Amino acid sequence: MFEFLQLAWDSLTWVIIIACALFALIGLISHIITQRIDKKFEKSLRWWSSSCGKIEMRMPIDLAEKAYYLGSRDAGMDKCIGFVIGMSQRQDIRDFTSAWNPDIVANILRENWFWSEEEIKNRELNTYQLLWVICSELVEQEEEMQERFL
Repeated sequence: MFEFLQLAWDSLTWVIIIACALFALIGLISHIITQRIDKKFEKSLRWWSSSCGKIEMRMPIDLAEKAYYLGSRDAGMDKCIGFVIGMSQRQDIRDFTSAWNPDIVANILRENWFWSEEEIKNRELNTYQLLWVICSELVEQEEEMQERFL
């Protein structure tokens, strides 16, 4: 009887050791996959900063491409505003836009992209407009980089 209990105990020990090894292996594989996904995502991120350095944004280039429109400002905003509004609700985008000072956003739009005083009165719309401008600039910068290095 004692030999049977000893054999059972030894078998259980090996089962526990094998189970622990499998869990460790699964954890390692999961970590490796996550690292690769994170690195791929990091490579797709692009940084934008205003000339005064007080407004910043980081976003995936594929997101910027979806809000990009080559053409007039009014046509671009009309075509892309729905997507830009949706994009502004993403947590990673809100992390940046929530830190933006509305007066600085208005000044940037006024000084750099010729928005009128009437257009700049709507602070929420200013955020969407600046997001659209940022997307356009990021895409154009990406295209320039590809032309240089390809």
